[in-house]
Amino acid sequence: MRYVVLNLAALSALAIGALGHAVALLSPENAFFLALFGMALYTGSQLAAREGMTVGEALASLLRPASYPTRRAGQVAYLGATALGAVALVQIAASAA
Repeated sequence: MRYVVLNLAALSALAIGALGHAVALLSPENAFFLALFGMALYTGSQLAAREGMTVGEALASLLRPASYPTRRAGQVAYLGATALGAVALVQIAASAA
């Protein structure tokens, strides 16, 4: 249950950062921080779920579908969220410059 709460908090931070910037409710700096925080929180919760592994093994397992409880769906969800977060960060950073 703890990971569900962390994942929802990460998704909320990422969505608020991206949408807040898109509709001009947040400054680019605040939107960038929220999106980066959401990505870091989501990756942290994925790494915390692999608590029996070393850091190197845990980072490598993020790319293997067998390491997720839901196999391919969990991996696609993580990689998709990370990719969308990266796109949002690039767009926010470009508008701030």
